[in-house]
Amino acid sequence: MELELIPHPDQPRPEIAEMDYGMTGGMVKMKLRAATAGYILRKWSVDCSADHRLRVPEFRLWLKDHLALYGVKNAVLAPGYAPVDAAARAGVECD
Repeated sequence: MELELIPHPDQPRPEIAEMDYGMTGGMVKMKLRAATAGYILRKWSVDCSADHRLRVPEFRLWLKDHLALYGVKNAVLAPGYAPVDAAARAGVECD
């Protein structure tokens, strides 16, 4: 699968994350196996919430499309990720 990571919207200097991660066009594309997605996103401290609600400095990256993890069994390991049905019950839009 391919995931698109961008600087976390709450980072005051997104250009630093762009340089640190070698982003092109403000994004880095990560190709990985679905079986490892949750583990890798946790290791990289990627905020996988729909509304980028994880607001601590360790989360320098945000998953651009949280729906990219739909159906991935270990996505529950990804920081901030909530299954689509759980997000709908909580009133979070998933578009």
